Amino acid sequence: MVEVIVTAVLFAIAAIGIFSTISMLRATSQGSVQDSGGKLGAAYAGKRVLEDLRGKLDPAEWILNAGPLGTGVTHTNIIGGYTVNYYLVNVPGDFPPGLAPRRLFMNVYYPD
Repeated sequence: MVEVIVTAVLFAIAAIGIFSTISMLRATSQGSVQDSGGKLGAAYAGKRVLEDLRGKLDPAEWILNAGPLGTGVTHTNIIGGYTVNYYLVNVPGDFPPGLAPRRLFMNVYYPD
């Protein structure tokens, strides 16, 4: 008799845990899918900006620190509802004038 009661209690505890997990997954699945789609779209928007910047690489503008790869300026692009902000800074070190590598910082904002 004690074994049956202990087994029933363990089964009830396990069933409550499984059912609460399933109900939590159902409640958040729709929001998670939309959020994942937004994040994926934001990643592609950022990738597109990086590809555009690679295509615009011009040695003269790099040395003059001008154009879309200039430092000290926040650049903003809007791609399909995603706002991409980026800026560049020179990497510290002993580099010949105009040849210092630059580091890019980017934020992508996507609609809710």
